[in-house]
Amino acid sequence: MTRDLSLPPSVRLVQSFEELIATRFADGVNALCWPRTLEGDFAEVAAHLEIEIGITQLEEEDLLALPLSPAGQRAAFAMLEDHRRLAEHGLQPELNCINGYPPTDPSAPLRTDVCSFHVDSATCE
Repeated sequence: MTRDLSLPPSVRLVQSFEELIATRFADGVNALCWPRTLEGDFAEVAAHLEIEIGITQLEEEDLLALPLSPAGQRAAFAMLEDHRRLAEHGLQPELNCINGYPPTDPSAPLRTDVCSFHVDSATCE
């Protein structure tokens, strides 16, 4: 595990999938970053998704059914491969497309959306 001084102390760099899986959160570290170059056209995948405003879970069969160029297919396969590798380690990954947040009812007395202050969290690693 590498400490990059340009990152906050709570973030550590890892250099491989194996290191990502093996590294435990400790000593104030609560995020791991795995810099890598991914092949494929992820923008093309996103452009072909027919989704509404909000969070849409992507299923493998939906991604494989998209009419993608070879570059788009490489991007879809990269997402599916990461998903498969994480699941093989007993994790419960999800592939989601976040396309904005549903607006709060303007007549409501209090905003109930969380788009401006939401932080993802988990009760365990």
